[in-house]
Order: sequence, then C-alpha cells, then structure tokens
Amino acid sequence: MTQDLNSLTGGEHVDACFVVHRKEKKLTKAGSAYADIILGNKTGTIGAKIWSVTDTIYDCFDVGSIVKVAGVVEVYQQKPQLKISSLEPVVDGETDYSDFIPTTGADTDALRAELLEIVGSMKNPQLKRLLREIFDERMLAEFAKAPAAKGFHHAYLGGLLEHSVGVAGLCDNIAKLYPGRVNRDLLVAGGLVHDIGKLREFSYARMIDYSTVGRLIGHHVLGYEIINERAGKLGDIDAEIVLQLGHLILSHHGSYENQSPRKPKTIEALLLHLCDDADAKINAFLLIDEKSDAGAEWSAYNKVLERFIYLKKIDEEA
Repeated sequence: MTQDLNSLTGGEHVDACFVVHRKEKKLTKAGSAYADIILGNKTGTIGAKIWSVTDTIYDCFDVGSIVKVAGVVEVYQQKPQLKISSLEPVVDGETDYSDFIPTTGADTDALRAELLEIVGSMKNPQLKRLLREIFDERMLAEFAKAPAAKGFHHAYLGGLLEHSVGVAGLCDNIAKLYPGRVNRDLLVAGGLVHDIGKLREFSYARMIDYSTVGRLIGHHVLGYEIINERAGKLGDIDAEIVLQLGHLILSHHGSYENQSPRKPKTIEALLLHLCDDADAKINAFLLIDEKSDAGAEWSAYNKVLERFIYLKKIDEEA
C-alpha cells in the first residue's frame, strides 16, 4: 500500500518503499556526517535524514533507486520530514514503478480521442496532414504518458496530454472571439504541439526529472526540431506554415525572463502564450485546492505562485 505523504503527522511511524529523488552527504556543526535525502512516491515527496550515516549505507543507493525505509516523522520549520532508522535498496523487478510516479486522474482514452477530433477539425489540409504525421500511433502513445512538468503544473504521467488538449480548447474558444482576425487552425495546432519537446525534455521511468538533452537544450528548441523533422518527412508542407508553427513553439513562454527563445511576434503566438499560461496556473490553483485540508480557509504558501490561496467557496445555489 502506498504511503500518503500529504497526510503525515509528527510522531507517525513510516515503513514503506520510496524512490530517491535526491541525496547529499553533509556535516553537522559537530562534524558528524549525515545524509540529506528527498524521497517520493506517487503522492508527493518528503525530505529525510539519516543521522550519523556510514559510507556503507550512503553508498548502497543512488538517485533513482527504490529503497525500503523505516523511520519516524518529525516536524521541522512547519514541514514534516522523515528521520530514517533503517534503509535498504529494493532489487529491480521486485516493485511496480507506477507506485512512485503521480498519474493524471483524467480519462486519457477520452483525451486521446479529443486530440484526434481536434486534428480532424482542421480546415487547412496541410496543417491537418502535418498534425496527423506528428501524432502517429507511436507518438500519440508516448504523448499520452508523458508529464508536462517536473513540479509546477500537470507534473504527473498523462499531464502533457491533459495540458495540451486543455490549451487547444482555450485557443479554439478564444479564436471565436476574433473571427477573420485570428488563424484558428494555426492557433489550435500550436496549442496541441507547443510542449511536444517535453517528450525529449523529461525522463519518467522511475521519477519525473530532466533528461540531459532537456537540461542542455530545453523543450522549446526540441519541439521546434520535432516539427521540422515531421514536416521534412512529408516533404511538401508549405514552408510558411512550418515557420509560423515553429515560432509559436519558440515563443509560447512569452518572454526571455521565462526562458522563451523568442517573444510572441504574431497574434496567434500571443494568444497561445496567454492560453498556455492560463491553463498552467489554473491547474496549479486546482491542485492546491485538492491537496488542502477540508474546511481550511487558506492554503500553505506556494513558492512557485508566490502567494497564499484563499480556499473558501461560495455556494453556487445560495
């Protein structure tokens, strides 16, 4: 049974398996070595310590290892952390890695069908052909499993599909507000593929983390490469379509400060950035709401959003 890391309280005893997200050997003020560890499973992560750690214990596991841990929960700076009394590595093949990676609660089959329906709605035949080439059976299967982020939004298996379909839906609706002034097909296509580079940016076999190419290149450029690879495979897609779709991918974070290689320079690029940002932040708000204690008025401070979230709801029928 998976240990729920969101409901731990001080003094609680823990005996469960976790994946190691981070490990570092440090020294106390007295000069004694200890291990500073981040452990995780599909419910979240928790900091942990092994005090007076020996080299034998510290060297018996690595980042990405599955370990069986026993210990007691302590509260430090108002956060639970685990004081480990015993730790041993779990042999590969003895555990199900799906227990250690959070997964979307959405119906991925329905989302896949919705994505294909959106592709089928394209009036531009070249965009439709390009999207069908991109979302072939293999790519779509991978797309449906991948996360959309490591920590901020949709940071779970299936998150990339959920986020991309959500952004495409927002793009479709906002395009209707500007008939004849916004290229609906281009904008919605951008919604579907803007984060496709995350297929290469993240690794998620045991835990969600950045791949080496993800850290060195990033999903903007990786996504741009994927689009051009698939367009090149078809050979006869209008260069202007590939150019503008590529610009949407490279500019969807909106500013250089947000690691966007380009700022939006078309109306479709601007609207895609706004829809992407909206869907990401909406997801972050909703996850905070879901994980907060029932009846709580305020959430804990969220470092990513840089605010507390007010949780009190107004009865819609009042």
